[in-house]
Amino acid sequence: MAGSPEFDTTNWQLVAAACSPSIATRRDALGEVFKSYEGPIRAWLRSNGWPPHRADDLTQEFFKTVVLERRLLDGASNDRGRLRTLMLAALRNLAIDASRHDDARHRANRSATEPTTQDAADAAFDAEWVRTQLDRAVCKVRQRLIQRRPQQWQAFEEVVLGPSLRGHAVRPLTEVARALGLRDAATVSYLIHETKRAIRRELNAQVSLTVGDSEAFSAEIAHVESVLAAAVRRSTG
Repeated sequence: MAGSPEFDTTNWQLVAAACSPSIATRRDALGEVFKSYEGPIRAWLRSNGWPPHRADDLTQEFFKTVVLERRLLDGASNDRGRLRTLMLAALRNLAIDASRHDDARHRANRSATEPTTQDAADAAFDAEWVRTQLDRAVCKVRQRLIQRRPQQWQAFEEVVLGPSLRGHAVRPLTEVARALGLRDAATVSYLIHETKRAIRRELNAQVSLTVGDSEAFSAEIAHVESVLAAAVRRSTG
C-alpha cells in the first residue's frame, strides 16, 4: 500500500453533503457518516469501560442527539481540519455527560478494566476507524474488479486476502497463475500490485472527503499509515 498519496479535490464533500438542503443528499451522506463512525465510536466507548449494551445505546444516542438533532456537522468548516477529530471531540463530551447522568447502577456496572490512559481509548477509536475505511476501500475495488477483471481480484484473494485474513496456505505464484489461467507468476505479481494501488487510491479518496485541505489530508494519511503500521507490528510481534 506504499506510494505517494494524492489529494482528491472532493475534500470535505461528505460534510458538505451532510449539510445539504436536499433531503436525499443529506440522508445519503449521513448514512455514510454512520457507516464510517459507528464501529469507531463503539470501540472508543468499550475501551473506556462502558459495558456492551450501554456502548450500543450511547452509539445510537450520539448519532441521534449529537449528529442529527444538534446538527454537529453544520458547525464544521473546511478550515477546521478533520471530521475524525471533530467526531471524537463530540464523543468525549457525550461520554462525560452520560457519566454524570447515569445512575449508580449504571456506574457500578462499568467494566472493571479501564484504559490506562485516555490515549488507549483514542487509539481504539482510530484503529477501528482506519479498519473501517480500509474495509470499505477494499469492498469498492472488489466490486469494480469482479465486474471488469475477475481474474485480477481472484489473484488478490488467493495471494493476499486468503493467507492474511483467513489463514489459507500461501500458494506459489506459478500455481496461482495456472489455476486462474494467467500467463505466469510475473503476471500474478503485477495484478496484485495494481490491486493494491487501486485500494490505496480508493482509501485516499475516502479520506479526502473528510478533511478540509491538502495539509489536513497529508496529516490524515500519515496518521492512517501509522495506525496500519502499528497493526502490522502487533500481528507479527
